[in-house]
Amino acid sequence: MPQISRRTENLGTENAFVVLAEVNELVRQGRDIISFCIGQPDFHTPVNVQDAAVRAVRARSTSPAVVRIPARMARAEMVAPAT
Repeated sequence: MPQISRRTENLGTENAFVVLAEVNELVRQGRDIISFCIGQPDFHTPVNVQDAAVRAVRARSTSPAVVRIPARMARAEMVAPAT
């Protein structure tokens, strides 16, 4: 059997499955959840988020640090529109 590095031996399990199980349990309890777990969300990307992404690509502003805030703002507006 090939030897595995110590770093590899110290890797844990994939936490996405743990989070998915927790989300599924909350849904079974009747909680209204928008899941961002494996394969989710199960709806299309909203147009305002698509538009923000296209603007960022065209402005060559697509590094994670540059895109993160406008993308979060667009998602927040979709979930809880400003009053």
